[in-house]
Amino acid sequence: MKKAKVTLNILAVISFLFGALYCFTLVFIPIGVYCFAAGKLFSYKAEHMLDSYTADKKTLTRYFIFVAIACFPLGLVSGLAYLFLYGNNVKVEELNYIKITDVSPEEKQASTEAETEVNEEVKEEAKEESKEEKPQEETEEEKLEKLAKLENFKKKGIISEEEFEMAKEQMFGKKED
Repeated sequence: MKKAKVTLNILAVISFLFGALYCFTLVFIPIGVYCFAAGKLFSYKAEHMLDSYTADKKTLTRYFIFVAIACFPLGLVSGLAYLFLYGNNVKVEELNYIKITDVSPEEKQASTEAETEVNEEVKEEAKEESKEEKPQEETEEEKLEKLAKLENFKKKGIISEEEFEMAKEQMFGKKED
């Protein structure tokens, strides 16, 4: 925070000096007025650093850019002020670390072998489960019950004649005339 305060004060002085120089030319008075406004803003922010300076980030950034261009080369100090104000201010309060140890080749080989054994067991279990999950063929009685339900649906108008015939062909196969 101290660096930002110092650079903002320096930037305020530079802005006031260049503002006075621009006003003496009479042609560039508007630029001088903006330099005075920037100087006033910078000096205010230097004194009131804790008053939510991040809320004015857009305004300050625009003035930093203006001063960098209008007060070249001294105005480039505004880049430093921007970095001090809005740079990555990370504070490390607690440092945790993990100790990484070297693994011997024998331990590495043993862990790889254990992984392959586990993988083979998982594959075998998956094969057994897939064999058990195969759908069993429907009996003739179950097929006839489904056909009766389909006929009931056809009578009620839920399915059409074509849909009934297609379902019947899927269950019993095609009729040979």
